[in-house]
Amino acid sequence: MIKVTIRKGQSVEKALKIFKKRVKESGMMLELKDRSFYRKPSDIKDEKKFEKERAKDIKIFLRKEQALIRKEQAERQNKIKAEKELKIKLKEQMLKDEIRLEKERAKDIKIFLRKEQAIIRQEQAEKQRKFLEQLKIEKQIEKFRIREIKELEQLEKVSLREQREDYTSLQERIDKLKEKYRIIRDQKIREREREREREKTDRQR
Repeated sequence: MIKVTIRKGQSVEKALKIFKKRVKESGMMLELKDRSFYRKPSDIKDEKKFEKERAKDIKIFLRKEQALIRKEQAERQNKIKAEKELKIKLKEQMLKDEIRLEKERAKDIKIFLRKEQAIIRQEQAEKQRKFLEQLKIEKQIEKFRIREIKELEQLEKVSLREQREDYTSLQERIDKLKEKYRIIRDQKIREREREREREKTDRQR
């Protein structure tokens, strides 16, 4: 029998709670429930059989679920492994492509620089050739100019040796001859300048 002693100052409600707790812990309510109605031994046997089969089915179900979970985990791990391997292969391919592009780029730059250097050397050679040609022409012009001055001076000396009453007309003819050669020389210089400008324009095109 379950007893509860009410202490001094303890309320009835609290004592009742303690009693209910002790009754529940003792298992009396379950025993009372079992004794409240009669069950045949066959029913108990069938119930045990059903419980055994249910436990067996639960065990099989749990085994299948665990196998399915392991299978899913293995598939997930294989998928992750395959994705990692694919990423590694893609990165390796990208690296190979970059190396190939680097080689092609270096080759193209080398060819480009070689061509540019050849063009620069050709342009420099052309400039040097034109400079030497112009220098040669200028030297030739200078020679002709010196010869012209000498010839005119010689003409002037020869003419002045002769006895004349008036040398004014002679000097005028000599000056006209000098002016003629000066005009011809200036015209040639202008023509060369125009030709040079025309060549420069053609190169720029």
